[in-house]
Amino acid sequence: MSPASKKLEKGKKLGKYRLLHRIGSGTFGEVWKARDLVEGIFVALKIPHKDWTTREHRKIFQDEVKLVAGLDHHNILKIKNADVIDGRFVIVTECGSEALSDRTHRAKSTRFVVSVIGQILSALAYAHRHKVLHRDIKPENVILFEDKTARLTDFGIAKIAERTMVKGEGTGTIGYMAPEQAYGVTTFASDVFSLGILFYELLTGKLPPWPFEWPYPSHAKLRKKIPRSLIYFIKKTTTFNPVRRYHNAIVMEQAWHKALRQWQSFLRGRIKKPRKIKRLHWRDYKVQTFMRQYHSKLRLDYMCRKCEQPISEFMSVCPWCGDTGNEFGKITTFPSHCDRCGHGTYHDWRFCPWCYRERFRKISPIPSKDKRYTEHCTNPRCRKPMMLFMRYCPYCHKKVVRPWHHPSLPDNCPSCRWSVAKDYWDYCAWCGSSLIRK
Repeated sequence: MSPASKKLEKGKKLGKYRLLHRIGSGTFGEVWKARDLVEGIFVALKIPHKDWTTREHRKIFQDEVKLVAGLDHHNILKIKNADVIDGRFVIVTECGSEALSDRTHRAKSTRFVVSVIGQILSALAYAHRHKVLHRDIKPENVILFEDKTARLTDFGIAKIAERTMVKGEGTGTIGYMAPEQAYGVTTFASDVFSLGILFYELLTGKLPPWPFEWPYPSHAKLRKKIPRSLIYFIKKTTTFNPVRRYHNAIVMEQAWHKALRQWQSFLRGRIKKPRKIKRLHWRDYKVQTFMRQYHSKLRLDYMCRKCEQPISEFMSVCPWCGDTGNEFGKITTFPSHCDRCGHGTYHDWRFCPWCYRERFRKISPIPSKDKRYTEHCTNPRCRKPMMLFMRYCPYCHKKVVRPWHHPSLPDNCPSCRWSVAKDYWDYCAWCGSSLIRK
């Protein structure tokens, strides 16, 4: 009997791995939780079925390894190793605490659902930027970790999209599969549909019926849990016609962040029935004027957790109330984030440019590319690219001594000399000094 034909059982060894228990199984194979007897850590092993050992079948797994190896994102499950062990092609990944499918029929807070969807959307947008279609988004393919991180996995049927459309067999999972995908035509909007369906299911506990006519049967549940902005978000993502959806996860993510602004107000009970006459406080007029002038220039896409006024993820301090506790870890536009200050980071950065912390342990050799790289480190031995308002060089850790100047901000902070807007702000967004004129 060949090693590959032996039955997988609890307690048996597969190379240096001890099988503990089966996590799940699918069309291609089984997933086992195992212990690495050399490193002493828990891992997940993706192992093909006995009849998936031919060269043609093995290529499917090899393609998945190559594809995922090129995706470097905090919310995409990383492959630790891939090798032929005892005649079987085995993919070794990090081991989470459970799959999202294990939580589907258990009580879930709306905050938890929003956090998970936001993280998976970030991963999907990253994949779409790299022209990768996932094609099988469902609860089983989302792994949850103890630190509340969610990671997207199982790119086994994913495809590199050379165009905006991929033709082939109707791959995917019934219930989450987009209508056009069932007929063999997959677009980026198909992934958008699947993620929208997943969002709806996590909130209501049910899948919407074919042919996805709005409003869905559990619409009343949605209205109790989330604001109109997120209800519209679900409606647009799960529209039957792919042309009417968000074209890809990149556009979907932008709409998501806009909807979250109203969501944050909704959580604090600030959304009330509209009045016939709505009088704005003078401060609201000031904020609205500032937003019209500076929103796109400063990327003011977030809200302060304390005063709920617009801020940028580059800001260390809220310029409206002076709060220093805003974190962007779950909603950052960067692929990862610093676990100390919560600001976004790239995987090739050696240090956090926003706070003074020790060197990152894992550093990617692939240099990051970003349009926001407009400056360079002044260290002659470094000269690596930097972004405006970084406090330290992310590569050599040199502290920024020169004052940062933004062409759109007319004033300078009297303390740090960085650009500010004294006519609008009460505090410097970079050092926290008061800007109120005495």
